[in-house]
Amino acid sequence: MNMTLDGTDANIVGVLRTNPRITNKDIAARLDIAESTVAQRIRGMAERNVMRVVAQKHVFSDGYAHVVFLFVNTAGRTVQRVGADVSRIDGVFGVSQGIGNPDLFIAARATSMDDAQRISEQIAHIGSVATVETIPCFRIHKMVSTFGDLAHPSRPPKLNSESRNDRIFHAFYEDGRQSNREVSRQLDISEGAIRQRLKALQQSGEMQFQVVCNPLALGLRTTAIMRIATAAKETGGVLKRVVALEPARFVAEVAGTANVFALLSTSDNQSLGDLTDNELMSMSGVREVDAQILVANIKHGYYLSHFEAKERIPPRK
Repeated sequence: MNMTLDGTDANIVGVLRTNPRITNKDIAARLDIAESTVAQRIRGMAERNVMRVVAQKHVFSDGYAHVVFLFVNTAGRTVQRVGADVSRIDGVFGVSQGIGNPDLFIAARATSMDDAQRISEQIAHIGSVATVETIPCFRIHKMVSTFGDLAHPSRPPKLNSESRNDRIFHAFYEDGRQSNREVSRQLDISEGAIRQRLKALQQSGEMQFQVVCNPLALGLRTTAIMRIATAAKETGGVLKRVVALEPARFVAEVAGTANVFALLSTSDNQSLGDLTDNELMSMSGVREVDAQILVANIKHGYYLSHFEAKERIPPRK
């Protein structure tokens, strides 16, 4: 499958990143190309699993209040099989296999710390799980869900058919480029009601639209978890500098000696090594950096993100 983006595709993706709901007509005007070309290119990228526009929920929506990370080591069955079992636990939205210790990195959201304990215990009872370490997240400083394996899309939690907001979210998750009119027909809800609820969801910070790309299409072949230990009085400055790094997709302040977690995506292992040595290790206040390359995403919930409320939402007709 061709994952490359030529100049026109890249320009279209660039415009969509500024406004995922912009019309094909307006994209064509900005790029001085035919509207039919825009439609064909967007459709082609979707068919090749290169790019999609999706609706995303805030990670703390639906009653969730905490994010926890769990490090799992396995013994007996393959790491992939254990990871597949973990991915089915309610609240788990990310499961990645790494090289070394631990075997699995798991991200989960919980309604309470008791709920987080429930997730930890469920994982511990899975066959071939040897150890589970739970690390609470104090604060998410950056969570940008712009990459994903579109050939194996992540699925949001089960649809609550009684909730109009949830029905609207699921419809736009399937295709964020649909018009309000199209979703109105699907859900048998008036177009005006769709528009009003979308505006309220976006303004409240519960939902946003985002462009999700296959990282290979952007030349990003290496992803790693960075566990960073900082000097206590300099943690804030380190966090600001890590957040500012363009390859950083996720940055959080956590409990433990390694008190900052970051997820970085780079073009290759060499670039990751250079970034670690020349950027992270040279930051004032950084005491230690432990990098672990991820070799597989067993579950990646790119339907979740962390974002601020919007005051003004551009209409889409």
